[in-house]
This record gives sequence, structure tokens and C-alpha cells, in this order.
Amino acid sequence: MKIKLLKYSIVLFFTFLNGDDHETVVSGTVYRNEKNIPLQGANVVFRSESGQQYGASTDINGMFNISEISPGNYDIKISFIGFEDYSKNIIIETGKVYKVDAILSIEPILMAKLEIISEVETPYDKMPGAATVMDMQTLKLVNPIGTQEMLEYVPGINAFADDGIGNSRISIGVRGLNPRRSSRVLILEDGVPIQPALYVYPNMYYNPPSDRIDQIEVIKGSGTILYGPQTMGGVINYFTKRPRNEFGGALKLTGGENGYGSLFAEVGGWGSDKLKPELQLLFKRGDGFRQNNSFQQINSTFKLNYTPSSSKNMYLKGNLNYENSNATYTGLTEWSFENDPTFNPKEHDNFKVFRAAIDFIQSEKLSSTLTKSTTAFASFFDRRWWRENDIFIKASDFGEDSPSAQPYYSTFDLVRVGNGKNNFGILRTFYVLGLERSYKIKHDLFNRP
Repeated sequence: MKIKLLKYSIVLFFTFLNGDDHETVVSGTVYRNEKNIPLQGANVVFRSESGQQYGASTDINGMFNISEISPGNYDIKISFIGFEDYSKNIIIETGKVYKVDAILSIEPILMAKLEIISEVETPYDKMPGAATVMDMQTLKLVNPIGTQEMLEYVPGINAFADDGIGNSRISIGVRGLNPRRSSRVLILEDGVPIQPALYVYPNMYYNPPSDRIDQIEVIKGSGTILYGPQTMGGVINYFTKRPRNEFGGALKLTGGENGYGSLFAEVGGWGSDKLKPELQLLFKRGDGFRQNNSFQQINSTFKLNYTPSSSKNMYLKGNLNYENSNATYTGLTEWSFENDPTFNPKEHDNFKVFRAAIDFIQSEKLSSTLTKSTTAFASFFDRRWWRENDIFIKASDFGEDSPSAQPYYSTFDLVRVGNGKNNFGILRTFYVLGLERSYKIKHDLFNRP
């Protein structure tokens, strides 16, 4: 299905005046919306039927000028990243001055039809429930620093994160369900479950970094039962790109406020025609939006794509993820919030996660109507979360060596701090193995292909 998030309109005005008989000039102004705000850097191209081309870029006032243009029939295209392109055909005559004013509106983000988690084409319009996809073009437009930013564009999803940037510990709710730790949603990466333990501990403490994601698929409704347990809310499938065909790489540096920084590098395509490897490495860190709220993350992925024949493909992916965060559950009292919303006294609360995973996916076309798919996966997940026990103290006692604990319902101005004596740990370790084999048959049994 397609969903338009924004309405758009583009208006183009043409006027021409008598000018020098020996020179033809086209000028104009490009605006970014109906309020006539100039759009600097818009690309203006005139292309004739014979292939002759003239171009210009708008200045700080949104204006452009093209002189000595030959007469003829021209296609005009005005474009700017993030805005809807405009195309128009006009006839240019010798010795006239043309003025072209264009009003561009923000390009709508289209949620295209779902590409199902399978190698076999499926009639999506017959699938029970609803499905939405965010493709690579949309993700580049959003340019997220965390998965939360991406999912906010999907209808029916409510997502929030402990770290404030939606990096890894993200909670996802679908259609009004409790989003706590995404326990009511099945989370997949390339069709493989990534939750620590699907049946006994589906709480999410890991999400693939947004830098590695090329597409997101979201399925809601009864059609989700096909993909596994914990699908009451739906299924979210993060797709990562396969290794590139030709040798090359990429390097992406990102920085921001609160000490945020990210370095993502990848290189691949050095194999043969049939064997394509790729290596990705990500380092991300930040100080957080509160005191004692810093984090570091290292994520490394190795991929190997092998195509022995036109009817068979094998894909191997290994991933290591390590996160070290100063994560706490300690909230703010009313007095603390009014005096310092970034206050966090728990400097020793710590959250560490290590995850190692390997996936193997094989697809084979046995005939024109029969396809076999085999998926094998294994993962190790270890979480160490230590927290200092809390007490409430009077605001006037904050900073004292031995403050007296107060009941939470006290009428005094209170501050919530660590007791400075003891802590507790929530420690979890999971080992997961999985194997799935499926067959897809194209048929017209009962006149239902």
C-alpha cells in the first residue's frame, strides 16, 4: 500500500517580455513554499529535443539566469534534494526574455508496498493485515542516527528509547500495545530473529545500528503468525544490504551535540564473480542528555555471498556487538527536575552487552514453480546490568556525607540518589540455535494463485 505523508504542490509561472532581438534570456526565481521563501542551490536544467542542454543553480535569493539560449522546444526540470521535481515543456523563441518562477513543496515520503520476507513473490494485496516498507531512498532522506527515528515514520508504531537517541535499547509498541522492551513484537534482521530468547525472554536489548540498515518492513495483523512467536503486535524486519559486486567501500563520519560521534566504514567486492565478501565496522559514542549517561558501542559485521549457479545462492553473515553504557533507572523528583533536568547522581550504574551471532541463508530454485529456503542461525547474548539501590533525601541534605533517608511521600523537597552502600545486578546469558526449512510452491489450486 502507498501512504502519502505530506501533500505537495508545484506552481510554475511563465511570462515573456519583448527584449533584445539578438539575445534570448531565461531568468526566474525558485521558492520553497507558498510563503515565497527563496530556495538556494536548486538545479535548473533546460534540455532541447536535439539534446542541447543549458543549466543553472539558484543563488541565495533563489534566482537564476540563463542567457544566449538557442530557440527551440525545451523540457524544463527544476529539482532540489528533499523537494518534488518539476518537469514542463516550453517553446523558446529568438529575441525574447522569459521569466520562470517556480514554487516547490517538500517531497512526500511514500511508504511503498511490502516486499515479503521470502525469495518468492507473493500477492501482497491478498495478505491478511497491513504491511509497510521504508526503502533505501526514504532512509537516506530521514538520515537517522538510531532505529527509533526510522520507525517513527511507520503508521501505528510507538517507539521510545532509554538513551534518548533510539540507538539500541528501544521499546516498540504497535497499535496501542505496551511498548515495554518490544516484548510483543517479533524483531528480525534479514528474516532471522534477533531477540535474546524468543519464547522465554523476548525483551529487546539490542537493535542493529541504523548505519547498517537499508530497508525496514513492518507487518501488522493476522498475517504475522507465519513468521514466529511474539507477533501479537506485529513483525519488524530490518534488511541489510548484500555484499557489493565491485570492489569499493564507504566511510561515514557523524557528529552532534552531547559529545555524540559515529564512525562507520565498509569495504567489499574483492572476491570473484561467484564469491563476494564484505566487512563493516562501526564505532559510536556519546555523553548522553543527562549527567552520567555516556555510552560506547562497537559493531562489526562480516558478510559472504556465494552464487554457485543461477538457481542457487548462499549467504553467510557474522556479527559482533559490544555496548558499554552508564544506564540507570533512577528518575527525577519534582525538585530535581525544576532545578536541573539533566541531573543524574548514579555515576556507578552500568550496562554492558555483548552479542555474537552467525546466520546462514540458502535459497535454491528447484523448478519453475518450487523454491527451497534454508535458514540456520546461532547467537550468544550476555547482559550485565548493575544498579545502585536508591534512597530519597532532603534537598537541603544533598552533598552531605551521611544524609538521612526520607519516605518518598515526604512533604519536604526531595532528591533521589544512590544509598552509597550496596547495589544489585540483573545478569542474563542466552545461547540460541535455530534451523528453518521452507518450500514455496506457485500454484493455481482452487483458482487462488
